[in-house]
Amino acid sequence: MSERALGQIWTTLGLVSLYLSLNALFRLQGSEVFLSGATFEDAKHYSAAVYGLLATLLPYFLLLRVTRIYVKLYRGRTWQSTIPVAFNLEVQPEQKYGRTYQRIFFFLFLVAPQALRLLLLRKIFLYGQVFKRDSRELVADGLINDLTNYIPPSCSFLGNHYALGHPEDGITYFPFWASWILVIVECGFVLYLLYIIQSIFWPGLAPRLSRLIQSIWSALAR
Repeated sequence: MSERALGQIWTTLGLVSLYLSLNALFRLQGSEVFLSGATFEDAKHYSAAVYGLLATLLPYFLLLRVTRIYVKLYRGRTWQSTIPVAFNLEVQPEQKYGRTYQRIFFFLFLVAPQALRLLLLRKIFLYGQVFKRDSRELVADGLINDLTNYIPPSCSFLGNHYALGHPEDGITYFPFWASWILVIVECGFVLYLLYIIQSIFWPGLAPRLSRLIQSIWSALAR
């Protein structure tokens, strides 16, 4: 795939990831100001955070994947020329203003969406409440407590028994299991982002660490 084609895909995915995560956070905060389009207007209480995490799941993963492909195919002399140029503008990444331009979109497209995802996750883990729909019983006050509140699969995965945020209007939720899935997915995103950053700034670090670990392991195994 050509450099310009990857740059256009990267720009589109970056805009979508940033746009969806921002609107989800605005809805969660009760803001009346939204970017036009998908404003998660049907999401109530802390359901907006879950919708935001789900909505950005695929575009942000694809964004990281496209970034990795671009870094492998079109590595430049500096890190600014190693990532795509947003909107395929005639920007020279090695020059002063080009470096500033690349820094801005490195933050907006790669760092900001993940930071906003973590903020959404923090909100529901600290303040999100899980209820039983039939009895309105509070099952978990803050999903961080739900991580240890084991409920057998036969109870938690059958039917629409639990709700996040409100016993009637909240999103269907699966106690314990959904909390751990959210944590595992987000840890995966953070690790993948760190790997991408490492490949941009320190391309030889991972192979050197791998060889070092193998050498230490071989020495210990003797």
